[in-house]
Amino acid sequence: MTVSQYFSKVKFLSDEILKLDPDNAITERRMKRIIIHGLRPDYKGIATATRGWATEPTLADLENPLMNEEELDRPSSRYVRDEEEALSPTGEIVKAEVKIEDEVLGDHSIKKEAKVGAFK
Repeated sequence: MTVSQYFSKVKFLSDEILKLDPDNAITERRMKRIIIHGLRPDYKGIATATRGWATEPTLADLENPLMNEEELDRPSSRYVRDEEEALSPTGEIVKAEVKIEDEVLGDHSIKKEAKVGAFK
């Protein structure tokens, strides 16, 4: 479940409780505690850091850095395909297709795999 889905689920359940029992509405402060206690361990540092803020963070203040951390943790891939003519060992000109899979991490790119295929 993504951070956004997790926040939406907690908000939805809080709204459902409000409909069923308006006298026992879940406050935003309690929602934040519920969210923090349900986070995976790798997100606990961000939640702990918000405790040191001069003013108590809102739900959005808590959600944004968690979503940013989630985005940094998610590797994205891209494929580069290129077609060029090449000289084969037998002297024939063939088309060569190069496919490179890169893992893109922010401004850095790591070459994972390169495949070359030749065809006439």
